[in-house]
Amino acid sequence: MIINWAYFRKGCASCQKAQESLGRTKVQIKKEVNARQEPLEAQKAWDLLADSNRILIASGKKIREYSPRPDKKEEILKIVLGRSGTLRAPTLKIGNTFYIGYSNEMYDKLVGKG
Repeated sequence: MIINWAYFRKGCASCQKAQESLGRTKVQIKKEVNARQEPLEAQKAWDLLADSNRILIASGKKIREYSPRPDKKEEILKIVLGRSGTLRAPTLKIGNTFYIGYSNEMYDKLVGKG
């Protein structure tokens, strides 16, 4: 699997779970970004997400799916930005799809278990 872009935060429990899930498969990460060193605030996050076809967001046990349409911008940003106002980690871009947050179900599908 090739991950175009990965956004992790050191010390983040969800990021550690995501990395463990990915570590069980052959994964090539083209670009990895440290979320603490390069926080992405609302507009930068939207610019990144808008350049995709699909956004999957894990929130608790739910997985929400969106198309990054301008009329959904505020709704999507409310979900993908954390309390600090920056993009939640972990976030992955694989092909033209973003995966934001962590859930066992979402990552099992990513690595071919589900």
